[in-house]
Amino acid sequence: MSSDPPGKRRRESTSSPSRRGPAAPVRPAAPAEPAEPGRRSKRVALAAIRPTSRDDFEIAIICALTQEADAVKALFDERWDGHGQDGYGKVAGDPYSYACGRIGRHNVVVPHMTGMGKANAANVATNCGRSFPGVKIALVVGVCAGVPSVSGGPGQKKDVILGDVIISQGVVQYDFGRQTDAGFYTKVTPLESLGKPITEISSLVAMLKSRDDRKRLLQDMSEYLDVLQGEEDLEPGYPGVEQDWLFEPSYRHTKPTKKCEDICDRTKLVRRDRLQGPNPPTPEVHFGLIASGDKVMKSARQRDKIIRDHNVVAFEMESAGVWDVIPCVVIKGVCDYADSHKAKSWQKRAAAAAAACMKAFLIRLEPFKIREADGGGSSTFAQPRATEAGASGNARDSYTSRTNVQNPCPVDSRELQACLQSLSFPQMTNRFHDIQPAEDNTCLWLLRHRKYRAWADLEHSILWIMGKPGAGKSTLMKYALDNHPQLPGVAKDDIVFSFFFHARGHDLQKSPLGFWLSLLHRFLELAPAPLAHVVQTYLRKQATHGKHKEGKWQWHQSELHSMFKSVLPDILRARRVLIFVDALDECGKDNALALVSQFNSLLRGLPTDAGFRRFHICFSCRYYPIVNPCGRHGNQLEINLEEENKSDIRVYVHSIMSDRQEQTQQPTVQELIASRANGVFMWARLAVEKVQELASEGHSETKIRNSINLLPRELEEVYRQLAKDMEPSSIKLIQWICFAVKPITLDELRWAIIIEPNDQRRSLRECQESEDYIDSADRMKLQLRKLSRGLAEVSQPDPSKPGVVQFIHQSVKDFFTARNPPAFDKISTTNGSIQETHRQLAMICIRYLEMEEIEPSITNKLWDFPFLYYATTSWVAHAKQSLSEVFAWPSNACITMWLRIHYKPKFYSFDCLGLGANLVHLLSKHGLAKALEVVLPNSNHTIDTPDVDGRTPLSYAAKEGHEAVVKLLLATSIVKIDSMDQNGQTPLSYAASGGHEAVVKLLLATGIVNVDSMSQGGWTPLSYAACAGHEAVVKLLLSTGSVNVNSGTSYGRTPLLYAAKKGHEGVVKLLLATGSVDVDSGDRHGRTPLSYAAEEGHEAVVKLLLATGSVDADSGDRDGRTPLKYAADDGHHAIVNLLRLASLG
Repeated sequence: MSSDPPGKRRRESTSSPSRRGPAAPVRPAAPAEPAEPGRRSKRVALAAIRPTSRDDFEIAIICALTQEADAVKALFDERWDGHGQDGYGKVAGDPYSYACGRIGRHNVVVPHMTGMGKANAANVATNCGRSFPGVKIALVVGVCAGVPSVSGGPGQKKDVILGDVIISQGVVQYDFGRQTDAGFYTKVTPLESLGKPITEISSLVAMLKSRDDRKRLLQDMSEYLDVLQGEEDLEPGYPGVEQDWLFEPSYRHTKPTKKCEDICDRTKLVRRDRLQGPNPPTPEVHFGLIASGDKVMKSARQRDKIIRDHNVVAFEMESAGVWDVIPCVVIKGVCDYADSHKAKSWQKRAAAAAAACMKAFLIRLEPFKIREADGGGSSTFAQPRATEAGASGNARDSYTSRTNVQNPCPVDSRELQACLQSLSFPQMTNRFHDIQPAEDNTCLWLLRHRKYRAWADLEHSILWIMGKPGAGKSTLMKYALDNHPQLPGVAKDDIVFSFFFHARGHDLQKSPLGFWLSLLHRFLELAPAPLAHVVQTYLRKQATHGKHKEGKWQWHQSELHSMFKSVLPDILRARRVLIFVDALDECGKDNALALVSQFNSLLRGLPTDAGFRRFHICFSCRYYPIVNPCGRHGNQLEINLEEENKSDIRVYVHSIMSDRQEQTQQPTVQELIASRANGVFMWARLAVEKVQELASEGHSETKIRNSINLLPRELEEVYRQLAKDMEPSSIKLIQWICFAVKPITLDELRWAIIIEPNDQRRSLRECQESEDYIDSADRMKLQLRKLSRGLAEVSQPDPSKPGVVQFIHQSVKDFFTARNPPAFDKISTTNGSIQETHRQLAMICIRYLEMEEIEPSITNKLWDFPFLYYATTSWVAHAKQSLSEVFAWPSNACITMWLRIHYKPKFYSFDCLGLGANLVHLLSKHGLAKALEVVLPNSNHTIDTPDVDGRTPLSYAAKEGHEAVVKLLLATSIVKIDSMDQNGQTPLSYAASGGHEAVVKLLLATGIVNVDSMSQGGWTPLSYAACAGHEAVVKLLLSTGSVNVNSGTSYGRTPLLYAAKKGHEGVVKLLLATGSVDVDSGDRHGRTPLSYAAEEGHEAVVKLLLATGSVDADSGDRDGRTPLKYAADDGHHAIVNLLRLASLG
């Protein structure tokens, strides 16, 4: 069971993140235990050589189901059947197909089975052995039914839960035996009934059962499961603890056509300790006998009988058929409990867990050819040869693969990949791909430009491409990036990086943090050797704070900048660096100026002697906020785009208009547009569209020319003219594009604009019958163009995801959202009107949720309602940005329905309250104190109502640190200050865990709060605060004189132990200063604060503990490991010396 602080349980999404619904991250209700840093594997740079024949394959992986094989193949390190060459073939008469690849150091073959059961498995194994005679062992990988519990030691039982993995120590064919009048008897004993695994496998399995090796196996398995989480088609997500149902053996599922959630009595569920923690439990691996037969086991009573007779840990249908043909190991994920409540909802998760465990198992198995060669023979692996990447593709991708081959990485490859994943974000390259490439025969001037070539010739330099909004800076930057190999002196091993800021995109696309994340990701990917310290920093953070993917910590731009600054000289010793940064202005004035200052400082500090290569940066930016970019810097050059691109605009206009009606082909019209554009492509685009519109209506060339002459010369004034006299439907569309809290798709927008904030219609059917209803995506695209007057478009950089609606240029959004607009009167954008707009958008979302078709569909498919995801996940965000005290908040009945939708897979988010919450919960959680003041007088009966998780409004407000809301709730004198949720946490424990000092003070000031309340697992407010390192809160709690400083959790861990383990030096000092803390208290495993501090490398804490004179520096834990042993194993040499001195003294 996890030793993490208990907190609210939440489901994970059942699929990978997507546009439809982001994966529900594990919400950390309280500080989590850090994962033990994995012992470092041997760092070897190896490259695979393609097997020459079928004889080179030694491992067969046999899966009964397609989804099982898909999960296995997703973890191939290399596919040998995907090189554009013919496959390896098979012997005559073999009916099966095979997938070939590499996992770690092993060449593996996956036969595709045509059905389940022993006979099919035996047939597959036989034919696989014929076609691939080099196969030494088989791994039978997939899903199984698990037993409810296994032995956890003398007299103890350990829960087996869905998603756990079973590794076989033997197989018993439980349906093979003798049937007599007295009953059925298995013919022989389990270990004799089928062949034992070969010695190498038996030895490896025995080793994996040991404490340390098992721990490392679980760590690796978790990493590979994370990899599979990124494979959207596999849907390997965790279905949720609330879907893990084990019923009492005597309680049967009586209606096979009905689902458990519809008919089964929840009071018959068996409580499982491993499911009670705050976060989804980590998958465990269990070892033992596996029962294999031709029957699907769906009887709890029969299951328990076989468990008693044979001591098995799982049931499945294939391994008995494989075992006698090829020596094998069974590795299967638990997807049900072999009872009548069996369902398929856990199969994909279980298959993914089994595949992850399979790979973790294989990387520990030495290839047989190495073994047979007696340490010096041939192997399928060899030292890599330098290779060159193909020249095709854009510049972002052309040079990606070289460096990893030429400069073997000094860090473990799995650690490197995990670190890269922490630095990446999904939208990292979206803007680059969203930009249309330059028209043919445009931008050619850049490659010949004197300043552009001079920039490439300078030692270290910055080039500024400056231009007005809409001048074509981004298009030119994309062209420069794609054609950078034509610069003087560029070599194939140069490191090229680009970042395209995007003010209309995701937060990370428009912030320096996104820039530094992307930059470090790119450099670490291409040059891992000099950036090894980045990986080490990542590992330290993982050890100290927990997993990055679970939101336990984030990178900070200052540390990323510092790491890049420190490593850049080392990179420049071997390689030239070119950086292209587009739309610098779109990250905001202060951020832009800060980035420029950082790079100017960087350039000044770079060495210029012959031992270093060149460093070049190219920025594109508007004329504000960077007013005088070059200043007095001799190594900075500036190109003003409007002075250079007039000929490009002529080419563009001619290209667009060449296929149009005769009058639009007149050179005078084209020249007029080009000459009046003033070097602004966006102006030319809008003018061309105006001409095309007039030409399609049959107007004369004179009329067209006059219209062009009447267009304002400034882009902003063109927008004003287009926006003049917009209809309400156009205004509504513009509001949605401007103020949607997340990118809105075309299909979502189609419904958003048809519903009114105070819509009286009760059904979506009525909306569809309206004459304004748009019934198709194609018609919506036409309406988008018409209603926006050509200022909006659909962007779809990723064809696999729905296109999103956006303005054609950032300058359009700037125009419509200007604080003191030059916008049109109907969309004034004072603060008040922005709040009013958000009120209207929130009300539209609520009205959609209230439509009569929605509630009856909650138990069925909700994707039939295109606007439902946006409405469900966004209305609160809009409401928070409105005037909340006058907002027409929905009824509690509507909130109840909203929560039911929110708890559906793919709709879940961090903002989701517990089922049974009401309006007071909602306002309290989000800190809407003014709205709460209005609501509270009429809400006496709901002020202290707990939701299904036992959370009250005070609990939510305390957890989020909303001081004003806590004051309001306490002032009612209705709330129970020490109310406990289902995990036993009180408002004080939540406030302490979050470090909310002001809220803690308010609660303590009542004089009636239980300062030492204990949650499930034995956590007190002091435990939470100490574990999280909140010194101010620890000081407040200690000052009450009412806390037990030595209170232990169910694991026997005290506040001091947690503070020492986490390295919170200040908290350790506060606890030691009490004079009553037990400095040498041991937890359930016999480990002391000193033991944990030594293992984690917290030197300052070790010194503090040793200085007390009350610790036993030589004390051993249950396994006999001393603090010195832990420190030595993890390479903490300074601590080793401290402990040796303490032992001597």
